[in-house]
Order: sequence, then C-alpha cells, then structure tokens
Amino acid sequence: MAVDPNPQIYSATSTGEITAINYGTGDAGTYEPGSSGTEYHIWNDRGGVLDSSKMTSVKITVRDADGDETDNITTQHWVEVKSTTIVAGAASTGGGSSGDLTGVTDDNMPEFQAIGKDNYAILGDIPANCYRIILVRVNIPTNAIQAGVTFSLYVTNQQPSTPITKWITRDKFNAIVPTTGDPFAMSTGGTTGTIPYNDGTALINSNEVYYGSSGSYDITTTGSGTYNIYLGESGVLSGTTGALTSNQLSLYAATYSSGICTALIDKRVYLVGFLAGSSGAIPEAPLIKGSMFFDFNNGILSGVTSTGWKTLTT
Repeated sequence: MAVDPNPQIYSATSTGEITAINYGTGDAGTYEPGSSGTEYHIWNDRGGVLDSSKMTSVKITVRDADGDETDNITTQHWVEVKSTTIVAGAASTGGGSSGDLTGVTDDNMPEFQAIGKDNYAILGDIPANCYRIILVRVNIPTNAIQAGVTFSLYVTNQQPSTPITKWITRDKFNAIVPTTGDPFAMSTGGTTGTIPYNDGTALINSNEVYYGSSGSYDITTTGSGTYNIYLGESGVLSGTTGALTSNQLSLYAATYSSGICTALIDKRVYLVGFLAGSSGAIPEAPLIKGSMFFDFNNGILSGVTSTGWKTLTT
C-alpha cells in the first residue's frame, strides 16, 4: 500500500535537503539573489523507495526562518516563486522505481507569484519519485529598509486551505470553480473500466481543493450498477453506491455493466459569477458558462451558454 507523500525541497544539484534559505542582506528596490531567481526542486518520495502516493492539491508558501509569520518578508509577500517543469526521477539502488509522469503536465507559470502569510501558489500534482522545478526570488519593495533575507519554504499537499469565498459558500453548497475549459469533465472513452477526467479546482465544505492533473479514474469493479463519482476535500477522486456527505462534491453518476462504464450523467455544479454594468460593459471573453450579466441601464439579464451570451429577460 502506498504511503502518504512527504514533500521535500532540494537544491538544483539535489545534493541536500533545504530547510532554510538565506540570501544575505538585500537593498530596497532589488531582487535577491537576482531577477531570474534560484532553482529549487520540490520532490515527492525522492528515489521512490517509499512507494508514496501522488501529491495532489500542492501549495507552496513561505514563513520566517524561525517558522513564525511576523517578519516583513512573510507578511508583505516579498518572496516570489515560479513553477516551470516536472521531472521524473530515476530508479534508485534501494529498490525504488522510476517516476511516472503519465497524465501530469508542466506548470509553465508565465510570471512569478508572490507568496507569504495567507497567500500561496498552487502547483500541479507530483507523483512518487518526481519533482517540480521552481524558481525563487525575493522582491524587496522600494520603500523597505536594508534587511536580512532569510526565510523558509513550506509545501503542503492532500489538504485544502480556506479560500476567501468561505463567506459565500459556508454551509450552503459545494461547487466547481468554472474556467474557460471544462473542469472535471469525464467521458466513457477510457480503457476497460476507466473514466478519463480533466483537472480543476473546487470549493468543498468551504475549502478550496485543487486537482492539478488530468487522468483516468478506475472504479475497480467487475460488477454492474450506478456509482456516484465524487471529489473529497482531501483532493481524492472516489466512487460509491451510497449517498454523499457534506465534504464530498458530486461529479458524475456512472453506470457500469460488467466492470465497463457505459453511461455518465453530469452532476457538476458551478459557482458562477454575477456581473453588472452598463449595456456596453458586457464582457466578450473569457466566457465562463453559467455566468450572468445584469444591464442596469435597461434592466436586461443575460447568461452565458455553451455558445455565448443569451438574453434571459427583456
């Protein structure tokens, strides 16, 4: 049985695990150690000897060197990160197998993202014996005084974090965060017994859950019946013939016949946006399905369908 993943941070040469980063003393208005940053590797089960589970819902943030969150570098989000590519590790002499990148893609972040207290960057999934390459830099504000630049990176996985939307969704419903793509879309086009699915972000039980890779879900049954496929707030896809609870987001109802998925009923619920403005302010793109726009000049309500805006009231 696979064990829970344990994220590790290594230098670019992977010669030792990183516990704290010290860039010395930095001046106001500068990047430390430079604008391109320093390369680090976020590993899951380096060497593959633990047979670790895939890291999902991966988030990276920063704390003071002593683990607190009081220094300016943490509270003012001076540290910035950019995740680029994912790499599979080689098989180890200790018996670990090589990393498998099936269904996992590079993050390829176009820009650095600020992290710190109550702020994190989301990374894609990391299978066992694989690592994501990140670049780290410190962006010291122009109004800062000369300061020591020492901090620690913290990586979490398989656990949600409370989003700012909690005041909207608390105790009301679970929902998928809509995008211009098709988050958590599933189909019957997989191999025997499997269901292909897309990645996505969801709000479950007032928590944000990020599922960063597409793949194929195996219900692991040879029987027949209807299964409720759902996403739990720990970022795990599962299926059950029973009822779901408040910390489980329904995705599809899957009909199985002798272990083969023959039909899917879409159960996804989206947290849509409600926009308002003048008649000329209605956005052309991106169009998120289910979003609504109220023209307060003319009292007209429109909604986004799969083909674009549709007037709902006149």
